[in-house]
Amino acid sequence: PGEPYEKFNHLNYFPAVLEALREGSFKMEKMMILRGHEILTATAWQTTTLFERVKGLLGKDGMGIDETLILKPCHSIHTFFMKFAIDAVFLNSDCQIIALYSDLKPYRATWIYPHATRTIELPAGTITKWSLKKGQHLNIRKAHV
Repeated sequence: PGEPYEKFNHLNYFPAVLEALREGSFKMEKMMILRGHEILTATAWQTTTLFERVKGLLGKDGMGIDETLILKPCHSIHTFFMKFAIDAVFLNSDCQIIALYSDLKPYRATWIYPHATRTIELPAGTITKWSLKKGQHLNIRKAHV
């Protein structure tokens, strides 16, 4: 009760969420993903806000061949209401791969990975194309714009 409740009441934030989604308040950071010195992609986009994570890939008809979305923080994902399959890579705080999902079809969900700090969403087939394996370390850094 009182001011702390009013301040943190989730209903107070709902209009702000709708406004951000309507206006497209998205400020994703352009990143690159490396394995050792090998650049896997220089066109990854990392979410910076809750609104970006909520939107994710929803509403898209597919992903470009080199399109990559990094959700941070992220412990699990779903593909509800999506129109296409994706690959998903879960990383811990050391950027070590702790889980891989190849060809995750629409209307599916992953397990929850409490130690995951980021999830990389990729076009289906990318895990195989990049030869990713559980236990490998990736390096994610800002791309030169």
